[in-house]
Amino acid sequence: MPVAFTYDLGAQHVLHAVAPVPHRMPDALETYHGVDRQRGLSLAHALICLLNRPANEPWPPGAPYAELLLMLQSLSGDERLLAADILGRHLLDAATDLPASTVIDILDQLTS
Repeated sequence: MPVAFTYDLGAQHVLHAVAPVPHRMPDALETYHGVDRQRGLSLAHALICLLNRPANEPWPPGAPYAELLLMLQSLSGDERLLAADILGRHLLDAATDLPASTVIDILDQLTS
Protein backbone atom coordinates (compact mmCIF):
# COMPACT_ATOMS: atom_id res chain seq x y z
CA MET A 1 0.00 0.00 0.00
CA PRO A 2 1.52 3.36 -0.98
CA VAL A 3 1.99 5.94 1.71
CA ALA A 4 0.78 9.49 1.10
CA PHE A 5 1.82 12.43 3.20
CA THR A 6 -0.50 15.39 3.31
CA TYR A 7 0.81 18.75 4.32
CA ASP A 8 0.60 22.34 3.33
CA LEU A 9 3.47 22.93 0.92
CA GLY A 10 3.19 26.70 1.40
CA ALA A 11 3.62 26.33 5.15
CA GLN A 12 6.65 24.13 4.59
CA HIS A 13 8.22 26.83 2.41
CA VAL A 14 7.62 29.48 5.07
CA LEU A 15 9.03 27.27 7.82
CA HIS A 16 12.11 26.58 5.73
CA ALA A 17 12.59 30.29 5.00
CA VAL A 18 12.45 31.35 8.65
CA ALA A 19 14.30 28.32 10.07
CA PRO A 20 17.51 30.30 10.78
CA VAL A 21 15.64 32.58 13.20
CA PRO A 22 14.44 29.88 15.62
CA HIS A 23 17.70 28.01 15.18
CA ARG A 24 19.92 30.97 16.13
CA MET A 25 17.46 33.07 18.18
CA PRO A 26 14.77 30.80 19.67
CA ASP A 27 13.58 33.44 22.14
CA ALA A 28 12.80 35.80 19.25
CA LEU A 29 9.87 33.56 18.27
CA GLU A 30 8.34 33.82 21.73
CA THR A 31 9.06 37.49 22.39
CA TYR A 32 5.97 39.57 21.67
CA HIS A 33 5.04 43.16 22.24
CA GLY A 34 1.44 44.33 22.27
CA VAL A 35 1.02 46.99 19.61
CA ASP A 36 -2.55 47.73 20.60
CA ARG A 37 -5.53 45.83 22.02
CA GLN A 38 -5.89 43.73 18.90
CA ARG A 39 -2.38 43.27 17.55
CA GLY A 40 0.91 41.92 18.77
CA LEU A 41 4.31 41.82 17.12
CA SER A 42 6.89 39.09 17.51
CA LEU A 43 10.55 39.97 17.58
CA ALA A 44 11.15 37.36 14.88
CA HIS A 45 8.66 39.12 12.61
CA ALA A 46 10.16 42.54 13.34
CA LEU A 47 13.69 41.34 12.54
CA ILE A 48 12.61 39.72 9.30
CA CYS A 49 10.86 42.98 8.38
CA LEU A 50 14.14 44.84 8.91
CA LEU A 51 15.96 42.45 6.60
CA ASN A 52 13.28 42.90 3.98
CA ARG A 53 12.60 46.64 4.27
CA PRO A 54 14.18 49.11 1.86
CA ALA A 55 15.53 52.08 3.78
CA ASN A 56 13.24 54.59 2.06
CA GLU A 57 9.97 52.76 2.88
CA PRO A 58 8.13 53.44 6.11
CA TRP A 59 8.19 50.87 8.88
CA PRO A 60 5.15 48.55 8.79
CA PRO A 61 2.15 50.16 10.53
CA GLY A 62 1.93 49.44 14.23
CA ALA A 63 5.52 48.30 14.55
CA PRO A 64 7.68 51.33 15.36
CA TYR A 65 11.32 51.07 16.29
CA ALA A 66 10.53 51.80 19.94
CA GLU A 67 8.76 48.44 20.22
CA LEU A 68 11.65 46.67 18.54
CA LEU A 69 14.09 48.24 20.99
CA LEU A 70 11.95 47.11 23.94
CA MET A 71 11.90 43.56 22.61
CA LEU A 72 15.68 43.54 22.09
CA GLN A 73 16.07 44.13 25.82
CA SER A 74 14.42 40.78 26.52
CA LEU A 75 17.13 38.85 24.66
CA SER A 76 20.48 37.97 26.13
CA GLY A 77 23.86 36.72 25.02
CA ASP A 78 24.32 35.64 21.43
CA GLU A 79 20.64 36.14 20.60
CA ARG A 80 20.84 39.80 21.52
CA LEU A 81 24.07 40.20 19.54
CA LEU A 82 22.52 38.66 16.43
CA ALA A 83 19.41 40.83 16.70
CA ALA A 84 21.55 43.92 17.27
CA ASP A 85 23.61 43.00 14.21
CA ILE A 86 20.46 42.90 12.06
CA LEU A 87 19.28 46.23 13.46
CA GLY A 88 22.71 47.82 13.01
CA ARG A 89 22.98 46.70 9.39
CA HIS A 90 19.51 48.07 8.74
CA LEU A 91 20.37 51.37 10.40
CA LEU A 92 23.37 51.78 8.12
CA ASP A 93 21.00 52.14 5.16
CA ALA A 94 17.99 53.67 6.89
CA ALA A 95 19.55 56.34 9.13
CA THR A 96 19.18 59.21 6.68
CA ASP A 97 15.44 58.45 6.27
CA LEU A 98 14.70 58.23 10.00
CA PRO A 99 14.09 61.00 12.52
CA ALA A 100 17.25 61.93 14.42
CA SER A 101 15.64 60.96 17.74
CA THR A 102 14.95 57.44 16.42
CA VAL A 103 18.55 57.04 15.22
CA ILE A 104 19.83 58.23 18.60
CA ASP A 105 17.55 55.78 20.43
CA ILE A 106 18.72 52.89 18.24
CA LEU A 107 22.39 53.78 18.65
CA ASP A 108 21.94 54.13 22.39
CA GLN A 109 20.37 50.68 22.60
CA LEU A 110 23.01 49.11 20.38
CA THR A 111 25.88 50.53 22.41
CA SER A 112 24.56 49.82 25.89
